[in-house]
Amino acid sequence: MIDKNYAGMDGFIWWMGIVESRQDPLTLGRCQVRIFNWHSPSLADIPSENLPWAHPVNSLNSGSFTTPKESDMVFGFFADGRNGQVPIIVGVVPNFPIDKGKFEGFKDLRTSDQLEDAPKKPNQSSETYPLKDRLNESSLSRMAVNKTVANTVVATRRKGIQKNIPIAGGGNWAEPFPGFNAKYPYNQVIESESGHAFELDDTPHDERVTINHRTGTADEFYPSGSKLEKITKNKYEIIMNDDFVFIKGECNITIGNDANIKINGKALVEANEMDVTVKKDFRLRAANIKIESAGKIDVKASGNINQQGSNINIKASTKVAIGAATLEVPVADIKLQSGSAGSAAASGLSSPSISAYSREEFKEPTPEVSSNFAFEEPDVDAKDYINQKIEEGVYKKEDIDAGNAAKATESDTSPAKDIPPLSGDCGDIHKMTSFSPSLQLSPNFTLGNMLNCAVTRGVQIKPQHGYTEAQIVCNLKMLCINTLEPIKKLYPNMVLNSVFRNLGSSKASKSRHEMGMAADIQIPSFTKALENYYDAAIKIRDSVPHTQVLLEYTTTSSAAPGTWIHVSYEGANAPKVHLTYMNHDKYAQGFHKLKSGPAPGKLG
Repeated sequence: MIDKNYAGMDGFIWWMGIVESRQDPLTLGRCQVRIFNWHSPSLADIPSENLPWAHPVNSLNSGSFTTPKESDMVFGFFADGRNGQVPIIVGVVPNFPIDKGKFEGFKDLRTSDQLEDAPKKPNQSSETYPLKDRLNESSLSRMAVNKTVANTVVATRRKGIQKNIPIAGGGNWAEPFPGFNAKYPYNQVIESESGHAFELDDTPHDERVTINHRTGTADEFYPSGSKLEKITKNKYEIIMNDDFVFIKGECNITIGNDANIKINGKALVEANEMDVTVKKDFRLRAANIKIESAGKIDVKASGNINQQGSNINIKASTKVAIGAATLEVPVADIKLQSGSAGSAAASGLSSPSISAYSREEFKEPTPEVSSNFAFEEPDVDAKDYINQKIEEGVYKKEDIDAGNAAKATESDTSPAKDIPPLSGDCGDIHKMTSFSPSLQLSPNFTLGNMLNCAVTRGVQIKPQHGYTEAQIVCNLKMLCINTLEPIKKLYPNMVLNSVFRNLGSSKASKSRHEMGMAADIQIPSFTKALENYYDAAIKIRDSVPHTQVLLEYTTTSSAAPGTWIHVSYEGANAPKVHLTYMNHDKYAQGFHKLKSGPAPGKLG
C-alpha cells in the first residue's frame, strides 16, 4: 500500500514554543515561533528570521484581530505532520516567568529601536518581554489575579480622583473611589499592552463592568448599579435626532470655565423655585421682554437704577408712591392729578426674599472620610489600600509608620463573659410594607438614627446581601435593644458615627454595617483622654450582649477620629470577636492600649 502524505493522513504532531516575532508581512496575524525540541536555541543554527510562520486559528464567527506577543508561550500542531514546516497556533499558554531567558532564542529578541516604537503603558520603560517587574508572577493580567495593581489603569484612576468639587448654593462632592475589589478567578479581563482594559467582574458583592482607557478615561458600572463616566480630556457628543434625559433625583453641574449654550429654537424652563446668583454683570437681551408675576415684583439695587425707553408707562390700580431726598423731573410737560404721593415705605418695597439653596443633607463621603471607617471587619487586608492612600497624599507615611510601630502599654485578652441577650421581637416589623425614619426601634433610637449618623448620612433601607428590608430593620432593632441601649446606659453621651450602610460603601467584602448588624461609636467625653476607649472596650465586652467589639486606632490624618469602637450583634449563638486595629488593619487579638493621633486629643 502506498503511504498517504497529506493533511489528515500524515499523523497528528502537536508542539509548544515561544513567539519571537509577530511582524507578519502578510498581516494575517502569523507569528514566528521557536518550537521546543524542533528548533535549536542557537541563533547561529536558526536565526529568528528563518523560523517558519505559524498561522493562528480563529473561531468561525470571529472577525477580530488578536495576535500573541513576543515571549508568549503558544501551542499548536503541524499541518504537514512530521515535516514540521506548517505550524498552526491553537492558543496561548499562561505561564509564570522566572527570568528573562537563558538561551539565545526562545525569548523576545526585539532591538531597542523596535522596542521604542512598540506599545507600552504610561511611564513604562522600553524593554523586552517578560517585563522585569512581572517576573515570578502569573502572566495573566494583574487586574484578573489582584495580587497587586501597580502599573495598571486601576492605579492610574486611583491617583487621579477629583475631590472637593463645589456645587451651587454651597457644599461639594467627590468622584467615587474605583470599585475594583476583584477576586481570582471571577474577574474576566482584557488588558492591552498599552494599558487599556475591559473588565467583566463577577466577584461576589463587587460585581462590576468597566471600560478603561490607559489615561484614566473610564466607564464604570458599580455593584449597586451606579455608573461613573470619567473623561480625562475632551468630550464630544453628537445626537442627530432627539435627546431625552430623566433624572429622578438631584442634579448638580459644576463648570470650571466658560459655558456657551446656543438654542436655534425655543427654550422652555419650568421650576417650582429658581434662584440665580451672578457675581459680576448679568445681561438680558431680547426683542421684547415680558415679566409677569402672580404676586409682587421687588427690585432693589445698592447703586443706581436706570430706566430708558421711548415711552415709559407706569400704571397702578391703587397708587404710586415715590420717596427721595431730591426729585428731578427734566421734562417739557408735567401733568399731575390731585392726590398726594405719600411715602416710599408705603409702597412695600424691601430687599427681595431669596431663599437659601436647599438640598438633602446626604453627601457621598470623600475617600479621605470614608477610609477612616472602612476596615473594621477582621477579614480585611488594608495594606494595599493604605499604600495607595500614601501615594495619593491622603495619608503621611510617617504617620502610618508611627502607628505600625505602636507598642501596647497595657493589654487585656480575657475571654468574653456569658451575657444573655435581651428580649426582642420583630413581629410588628415583618407586618410593615414601608419603614419611616420615625419608627421607634428601642427607647433611645429610631430608624432615622440608624440612617443619619455623624459620618454616614442619607442612606436608605433597601434589600441587600440576601436580606429583605424588613429583615434589615429587624437586625437594626436587635442591635439597638441588645447592644446600643446598654452602651447608651453606660455612656449617655455616646455618638453614632456610622450604623447602616448601603451596599458597596464599605471596603469589607461583606460588612455587618450593610446587614444592619454593626455600629461605630465614639464618646465625646474621651476627646482629651483617648486611652479611656481601652477601658470602655473592656467594659462593653464584659457587660453588654454583643458579637464583635473592635477597638480601632488611627494615626492617619488630622481629620481622622483618632479612636473609636466598632460593635456588632448577630444573634445569641454567634462566636465572639475581640480585636484591636491600628490604621484600619488588625493589630492583635484582644484589647491593647496604644497611642493614637495626630487627631485632637493625641496622647503623649
